[in-house]
Amino acid sequence: MKRISLRYHSGDQIREACRRLMITNGQMTMTDLAYHTNMPLRTLERQFTERVGVSPKLFARFKRFHQALALMNYPKPATWTDIALTCGYYDQAHFIKEFKTFSNQSPTTYCPSEFLLYNQMVLYRNFISF
Repeated sequence: MKRISLRYHSGDQIREACRRLMITNGQMTMTDLAYHTNMPLRTLERQFTERVGVSPKLFARFKRFHQALALMNYPKPATWTDIALTCGYYDQAHFIKEFKTFSNQSPTTYCPSEFLLYNQMVLYRNFISF
């Protein structure tokens, strides 16, 4: 009888975790992410943090925030509530609180034209480069 190897190929699995968070715009539970990468949750969190530099949950929050910025940069942006719901926030208040956490300003004071270079470099760039 052959023994099943439980050794993890963490590089490929962490890359897959990043890819899944990117394509779902951060709208994935960590339990589902661990399941899809075939890793125990604690191992995923530890190895993801070691390789990427932030926890998978924080990476997902960054991705949701970037999606919200992208939606705000459309020529005719949607309402805050629509943006919040599209990006997977529980409600508008949750979206505004997270926006303030990452940008140190409220969505109403955010001016996309002031951050044009940042938006071009960060929002539309492929983050998976390792």
